[in-house]
Amino acid sequence: MDTTSATTATTGTVVPASPGKGVISSDFNTFLTMLTVQLENQDPLNPMDSSEYAVQLATFSSVEQQAMTNDLLTEMLARDTSSDLSELARWIGNSVRVQVDPVFEGSPILISPTPQPGAAQSELIVRDDAGTIRNRLNISSGGELVEWSGVDESGSPLSWGQYSLEVVSYDSAGSEMSSHAPEVYAEVQEARSSESGIQLVLKGGMKVDSLAVSAVRSGGE
Repeated sequence: MDTTSATTATTGTVVPASPGKGVISSDFNTFLTMLTVQLENQDPLNPMDSSEYAVQLATFSSVEQQAMTNDLLTEMLARDTSSDLSELARWIGNSVRVQVDPVFEGSPILISPTPQPGAAQSELIVRDDAGTIRNRLNISSGGELVEWSGVDESGSPLSWGQYSLEVVSYDSAGSEMSSHAPEVYAEVQEARSSESGIQLVLKGGMKVDSLAVSAVRSGGE
């Protein structure tokens, strides 16, 4: 909050100018000098009442405290802003594991499948944006990371774009036990501060909240 400047009134009351950081001490010395001159030149037959001194001192003290509070708030806001920017910068360039439909742009996509425990067989199904199945990959029951290089079942390259993934687990009779969308690793290209926290913009333009991230890997994908 800004302080308001004031000047000496015609009644002889001394009101200090708006202080800022680094000038409070100087203003106080000026205030004392002006008060001394005022005392030396007052009418001996009509001296200033002592209550007026108290009012002037209280006025200066109030303005001084307000200026110090403003300086403190400015420093706190600067520290908070610096801290926020540092927190955002920590995300940039790292790969995060999150549940999203990945965007294929020529580089292999790293997938964390997590199949159903106890399943006899599990597979990763890749669909294009029209919902057409473009590939099926057998995955191990241990849930090791899987790399999909953007090809169909015949090994032919697919078009760049967004694909949906599904992990399906089967029992020994071949019946489906469960299915879910797996998490994938994607590089963070931008981090934004929002009302809900930190929003991450991933490679391919996908946006996720930082709270949705389950793991972080140093460096890009």
